[in-house]
Amino acid sequence: MRLAITVSLQHYLDRRLDCALVWDRPGVTTFELAALAGLAQVNDLTAEADGKPLPIQMSDAATFTIEADLPITLRYRLSTRFDACMGASRLCDLIVPFINAEEVFLGTGAIPYPTDLPQIADDLHVDFQISDMPDGWQAFSSLSTGGAHPAKLDGFFCYCCPRREPEISVYEGKEKRVMFRWLTQHGTTSPDLPFLIASTRRWLEWLETNLAPYSGLEQIDVLLLRAPEDYLAQTDGNTFATGENVLNGIVAYGADAPAEGAKYGYSTYRAFLVSGLLHELLHFYTTAAWSGRYKSTLYPAPDCPRSDRRLIGEALNLYFSEQFALELLGAPAEAFAEKIQPGGVFGSLAPLADLDQALHVRGTSLRALFAALLERKRKDRTGYLSIDWMFTVLREEFGIEWENKLV
Repeated sequence: MRLAITVSLQHYLDRRLDCALVWDRPGVTTFELAALAGLAQVNDLTAEADGKPLPIQMSDAATFTIEADLPITLRYRLSTRFDACMGASRLCDLIVPFINAEEVFLGTGAIPYPTDLPQIADDLHVDFQISDMPDGWQAFSSLSTGGAHPAKLDGFFCYCCPRREPEISVYEGKEKRVMFRWLTQHGTTSPDLPFLIASTRRWLEWLETNLAPYSGLEQIDVLLLRAPEDYLAQTDGNTFATGENVLNGIVAYGADAPAEGAKYGYSTYRAFLVSGLLHELLHFYTTAAWSGRYKSTLYPAPDCPRSDRRLIGEALNLYFSEQFALELLGAPAEAFAEKIQPGGVFGSLAPLADLDQALHVRGTSLRALFAALLERKRKDRTGYLSIDWMFTVLREEFGIEWENKLV
């Protein structure tokens, strides 16, 4: 199976991208295109096979179905009213596109993909290209770095701007050498790129020493976007601005605004960015996303309950990344305890803190359990089934019986 994607920048000055996809699997295919659900405009969506138009059956706000016996060509125009980064949609799985005279950005949710992608990813070949790019521009995209892996259709970024060289840093791990390419948004300056790079190195050293050797991808592109202070007003409160981890990349899109940092207990944008970066890096160890099987050690099985995958892939991550971030930033020792109090910024982590304390009483720790989970899955590359598996490992590796009160 093959999916060939072309995005034309010919009309970018009109804040419009012309997209075409060629799909060669015969039969019925249902596609998901989150941009249809809001905060972007999808116009002139058409399908044809052998030059003849095909009917498109809309399933819901973001999915549609097409049936054909021959390869089909999908075309649509993706438009945006935004000329600056607006973060990600609260309405659907979309990083909001933005376009101005010197920047074109699209990401997760802007390109349709088959809804059975998790089942067919291993047998699918994807081609991706940007056409009609202005002279002297470059594309900095997770879709290109490491190849257009099918699983990237579920989460990616593509940023085009006048050419400039990204900053390069290299981490020499116990098992892998990881190259990071850092690009700061055109027209902005980094809050402290050397500190971010040093924080990445120190964090990976801690992870390899205390949890497991890094076994993720060997090249990671880090895109540092910045939402304007009034992004919520511009989107009627329908977006959030943090960041995300994707195959071969991390994109940050937080706002440099006191109110935004305060949501997470930080008084500066620099601190907010460091905290987010460490969290996204730890997603190369544990994740709630199905595509994690291509980038992470701990990733969920297809039928893992959502609450369980959120706890193992997100909460467990945050419990450790946030503590390390506070240490890097020179926060007092009690800062994390304050954040995880019920009603605090990260109050949802309180049950993990209770478990950690109980394990310390029994001569071990949540960190040791986390390391044991990683060691299990380094040997058995399958998805975790549920939170019950975590307590099975606790019993088998540490001889501790524990009633699950986490979810």
